[in-house]
Amino acid sequence: MDTDNHVTEIVRAADRDRYLADLTAPAAARPHLFALHAFAAEIARIPAHISEPTLGEIRLKWWHDALHGDAAGHPVAAAVKRAIGAFSLPLAAFDRLLEARIFDLWHDPMPSLADLEGYAGDTSSSLLQLAAIVLAGGRDPGTAEAAGHAGVALTITGRLRTLGHDSSARRLFLPADIAARHGLDLDTLFAGTATPALGALLAEMRDVVRHHL
Repeated sequence: MDTDNHVTEIVRAADRDRYLADLTAPAAARPHLFALHAFAAEIARIPAHISEPTLGEIRLKWWHDALHGDAAGHPVAAAVKRAIGAFSLPLAAFDRLLEARIFDLWHDPMPSLADLEGYAGDTSSSLLQLAAIVLAGGRDPGTAEAAGHAGVALTITGRLRTLGHDSSARRLFLPADIAARHGLDLDTLFAGTATPALGALLAEMRDVVRHHL
């Protein structure tokens, strides 16, 4: 399997939605979009493949060094570097994404809505903006604000969809301050019990998503 097919297969297996979206892109942009989304998939699955957070931090540091240096020998890193070179993609955006993903390695709660929006901005929003630059042929697509809002909406929607899975792992990616304001008991949530407080939290998060759409 050649490098492009390998990268494409990673996206197809890990992120069906982005895989299907990338298939609709112009042929010249398609391999670079697959590279970005394979990179995102590789980073997102690090927590599931480590036994302790510090090992995850080592992996994230490896990605940082690969994107800033020699990515030879790793098909996804090499493909991302080609996209960076072809479209002058800002390395700072990748750095912020890697830094934000450190949060995923630990079991700390998401402190506040502002923290969640910042996390979404550095992860989902950055990825949307990078993809927009690729589709614009390396020019400024003028989509930064739209990508910012869309990334927050996507991130929160994703966390609403995975709430059951996150709760079973005793994790809360939704804002802890809003959960506390509604009187949500985390032990009850982690036990899988639906309560009025949980319903109130979910309703408020849906309103936040609508605000960003």
